[in-house]
Amino acid sequence: MKIETLENRRLLAATPFAPFAVSINFQTLTDATVPPNYRADIGAPYGLKRNGLTYGWSSNVSAGAVDRDNPISPDERYDAFVPLTAGQTWQIRVPEPGTYWVRVVAGDASALSSAVRISAEHVIVTEGKTTTQQRWLDGRTTVAVTDGALTLEAAAGSVDNRLCFVQVVRTDPPAAAPVAPGKPNARTVSTITNAITWADQSNNETGFRIERARGAGGAFMLVGVVGKNVTRFVDTDLRPGTKYTYRIRAFNAAGGTVRARSLTTPPRTTGCAQRRLRRGGNA
Repeated sequence: MKIETLENRRLLAATPFAPFAVSINFQTLTDATVPPNYRADIGAPYGLKRNGLTYGWSSNVSAGAVDRDNPISPDERYDAFVPLTAGQTWQIRVPEPGTYWVRVVAGDASALSSAVRISAEHVIVTEGKTTTQQRWLDGRTTVAVTDGALTLEAAAGSVDNRLCFVQVVRTDPPAAAPVAPGKPNARTVSTITNAITWADQSNNETGFRIERARGAGGAFMLVGVVGKNVTRFVDTDLRPGTKYTYRIRAFNAAGGTVRARSLTTPPRTTGCAQRRLRRGGNA
C-alpha cells in the first residue's frame, strides 16, 4: 500500500521554538503494522510511551479499537480507528506553549452515515457526514496550546467519530488576528430557539465562537464554536420572553475580534400564534 509521509512544514533555524512534528496512527493492539514515520496508539490511557512521547486517552478505550482489513482503504492509516465518544478526550503532550498545526482524519471503510465533529483545543477541525463517496473526512487547522497538551474532543452534535490518524506540527502563529465579523443578525425561530447569522469579513480565521449573555448586564458564556467560513448558528433550550445578547468572535491563534447583537425571545404561545412563530413571523 502507498504510505503518505508527514506533509512538509517549514521550520526555520531562526525560530525561537524547538521543532516538533508527530504523526499518530490509531490501531488495534494485535496489529503489528505501523505506517512509516507514525507512532501507534491502541487506545491506552494518557501517559509516557516507550517511543518517548506522552499521549493517550482519558481512560482505556483499547477494547473499542477496530482494524477493518478492507481493500478499499487507501492505506493502513485509513483502515483502523479508535472511536472518540462524548466525554472522552485524546491528548498529546507538546514541548512548550505555542501555535500548533493539526490534521485529524476520521472515518471507516466499512460503515457510513457518521456525523463527524472533532475539535482540537475547542476549535472545530474535522466535521461532516460520511457517505459512500466520502468515507473519510480530513480536517486541518491551527490552534493555540497553553496548558502543555493538545486535546481532541468529540464536539456537540457528533455521531460515531472514528479517529484514524492525527498529525501535529509546531508552527509560527498567524501574523494578525482576523477582522471582526459583520454585525450579527439574530432572529427567533421558536419560543426557545434563536438563529444567529453574520458576515465573514476575514480570510484568516480559524473559526467563530458564539457567546451569549442573558438579561441586562449578564455575563457572557460560550455556547458554540463553528469552523472557518461558517456564518450561522442555532441556539436552543432558551427561556421564553427573555432578552439575550450574542457576541460573535472571529478568532485564530493570534487572537479574536467580536461583534454583538441583542434579541428578546417571545413569550410562550399556543395554537395559530405558535405556528406563525415557527414560520418566522416574529423575525
